[in-house]
Amino acid sequence: MEEGAAPLDALAEAYAHALCEPTVRGLVRAAVAEGGRAPDLAQRFYEGGKGAAGDLFAAAAAREGHAEADTGQLQGMIEHATLMRGLVLGDDAPPARPAAEVAREALRTW
Repeated sequence: MEEGAAPLDALAEAYAHALCEPTVRGLVRAAVAEGGRAPDLAQRFYEGGKGAAGDLFAAAAAREGHAEADTGQLQGMIEHATLMRGLVLGDDAPPARPAAEVAREALRTW
């Protein structure tokens, strides 16, 4: 493993925790709301956030022997259980389950 590179399970948990943060949810909400008026900005936000996280997931999965796996599925399971709840119910709404549990269950299912 590369020095300083997070294992897939640590990355999944960190991602889940980040998506539970009200500030992150607020930024995502703003990007979605303004995306139609500022598509270039929305594209950069997407690439720098979800896209960059996807690259990290793919690299971590490849290091752990899952080179051909679709890490977007893993990322989506984590996002659904953490980010979506806050976007619908309010940025401060906690996830239905702890972020670490969401990450573990997503990895197990993936």
